[in-house]
Amino acid sequence: MACGGSAAGAGAYDAGHGNDRRRIAAAIAATGLLRRSEREVLVLCVWEGLEYAEAAECLGIPLGTVVFTQAITARATVDGMTQTPTHPA
Repeated sequence: MACGGSAAGAGAYDAGHGNDRRRIAAAIAATGLLRRSEREVLVLCVWEGLEYAEAAECLGIPLGTVVFTQAITARATVDGMTQTPTHPA
């Protein structure tokens, strides 16, 4: 088997891979709840890898606003990802 794995290891990977897909879907859904300005900071700092100062310059906003917004969006995204979905009875 490639990478020195076993059949049991492959099954464990598949189970984890499905969990990753759920986590990614939850992250995308949680991001959708953010305001546009919050999403812009999140995208620039997390997905694009810009430093806070670079994001502030790109967006034309103060550095402190980026730092504060990033902290709020990170918390909101984590909270949105950890919410237990409710299903109608």
